[in-house]
Amino acid sequence: MVALWVWQCVVAAVLLSFALSMTFSASAAWQAVRGQVFAPAPSAVVEAYELGTSGPWSAVLAVALAAGGVWSGAMLGREIGRARARRRQRRCDLLVRAPLMPGEEPGGERLVVLEGERADAWWLAGPTPQLVITTAALRRLKGRQLDAVLAHEQGHARARHDWLLHCSAALAAGFPGIPVFTAFREEMHRLVELAADDVASRRFGRLTIALALVELNEDRGCSGPARPRARVCPSG
Repeated sequence: MVALWVWQCVVAAVLLSFALSMTFSASAAWQAVRGQVFAPAPSAVVEAYELGTSGPWSAVLAVALAAGGVWSGAMLGREIGRARARRRQRRCDLLVRAPLMPGEEPGGERLVVLEGERADAWWLAGPTPQLVITTAALRRLKGRQLDAVLAHEQGHARARHDWLLHCSAALAAGFPGIPVFTAFREEMHRLVELAADDVASRRFGRLTIALALVELNEDRGCSGPARPRARVCPSG
């Protein structure tokens, strides 16, 4: 949980430094911006920054940083749009596998049980989040183990981990040459799972959630890095 907050603070600090650089560059280049930003400041502060004497590069830098901000917004919008499209597709697929019974309304139930031989559980993010679990998982998970998996998925939903994944993916896709954004995306997938595990373990104990994840991953082998199958599904 601490590592998750540290990463968010690091990325927020990087973005804040870009925003401040753009603000000061624009203030140095244009009197109108300088008057707005430094309006409440004493004249000695403006003189200390030597604003207006830095040459044409301030305007170029300000425009470049503003373009970067617009590009970041565009990447986030694209990521959200793609996620919504995937979410609609997955909900359609879910309705095919688990059709509504007479009298049921779409999105009315928060728990969907799927017939399946593979133990799995995931949270479908969106305006009406749904927990999906297979019958194989229900057979394997006993008592508190099932409750721990449900708490794990509810931890994803309450913390809105899907938004963290969207933002990290947008920054990494928009600025592939910046290592901190690439590392942010890679670490988020792991850290949101650990954060959800912490939520479940506080209620049911670490041993219970560990045994539940072992049961869910029993058929997947041990080669390569393990990744819990009780997870958030940001694309829906």
